[in-house]
Amino acid sequence: MRTTREILEYIDSYLSNATDRPKMYAANPESLEDTLSELDRLGSFIMSESGTRWIGESDEGYSAFCSANDLGSSNFCYRLKIDHQQEASFTQVAEFWKEYLTSKFFVAWDEPAS
Repeated sequence: MRTTREILEYIDSYLSNATDRPKMYAANPESLEDTLSELDRLGSFIMSESGTRWIGESDEGYSAFCSANDLGSSNFCYRLKIDHQQEASFTQVAEFWKEYLTSKFFVAWDEPAS
């Protein structure tokens, strides 16, 4: 059985790799964004259930980041009507996610308090 730390490290690694090479991780930009968003929520859920300390100013994560970037309650692809046939669309989604992962809205994790 994997530890909480190992699972969170895997999620972090996946988020990083998928934003570096998005076409290897999804068939289209919408599915990339959906997958990254679900993994982000899963990581937040694991942290909240395990007592892992959070580093960040928001517990709303990606939704709050989208709102702060004038997307309202929509996600990036839907609001900007990303064309899933265009190569540049993968790059746009990946770059937006890279911004999120380094923003105050992303809830990173830290070692559990002893």
